[in-house]
Amino acid sequence: MEDVFRHIEEHQQEAIDDLIRLCRLPSVSAEGRAIDETAEVVSEMLGSLGFRTQIIPKAGGHPVVYGELAGASTEKTILFYNHYDVQPVEPLDLWSSLPFEPSLRDDKLYARGACDNKGNIAARLAVIRAFQTVRGQVPLSLKFFIEGDEEIGSPGIEPFVEERRELLAADACLWEGGGVNWQGQPQIVLGGKGLLYLELEARGANRDAHSSYATVLPNPAWRLLWTLVTLKDPQENILIDGFYERVRANSPQERAAVEAMPAEEMHRARSLGIDGFLKGVSGLD
Repeated sequence: MEDVFRHIEEHQQEAIDDLIRLCRLPSVSAEGRAIDETAEVVSEMLGSLGFRTQIIPKAGGHPVVYGELAGASTEKTILFYNHYDVQPVEPLDLWSSLPFEPSLRDDKLYARGACDNKGNIAARLAVIRAFQTVRGQVPLSLKFFIEGDEEIGSPGIEPFVEERRELLAADACLWEGGGVNWQGQPQIVLGGKGLLYLELEARGANRDAHSSYATVLPNPAWRLLWTLVTLKDPQENILIDGFYERVRANSPQERAAVEAMPAEEMHRARSLGIDGFLKGVSGLD
């Protein structure tokens, strides 16, 4: 792999230029900004590396950029997941530089999306370009699924995937998690917790009432508070029936991987301005 690594290092500016080009596009999904333009640029970048690309509409959401490339071996295929949309940028007064005018300071590029997730797109393109240059082609077949509304919860993604199961079929799907740790080492984290969003609505009187009625009128705020208290106790135990039933023990390999990770808890606590973590956990716990 040294030849691939060397090419990446020697052509680092090309990857940075790709990232700058992507980060200049204000693709804020929550505001519907620059979505089609960014999808076209991403498709063009994949196409320049020989990918067969499609920009596919997604019901209830923004378009998906899909690309596929045959490798030296067609027996195995990796599907890469990415997204080209970004979070809103307000409040602007907290920025040291404009969010869509990438700024290089102390060997770091500052812009909205420089990390999540345009940086990952640019990094993958750099690796593919390196393989094609020094080895002639990538070692196995690749597919990209790059959506435009991950930052607003990916509406419509489930039916999209169901309808295009054959198009997206692969032996593995990779969506990286991680970054650079406090020792400056890049990390790829495999496995992560899921998320569940709920919206609770409580209603009371049909208009504002004088505070003197507080003793007799039902208060929606209290009803929501009592509902939240049923989810978790003061010892951080989840009170939802059946919540722990499907929890499995970690495997020896998983435990060994976690044990090998550098200790960073105090760095993280200090960066957040806290003294410690829930239930006083530390170290491996």
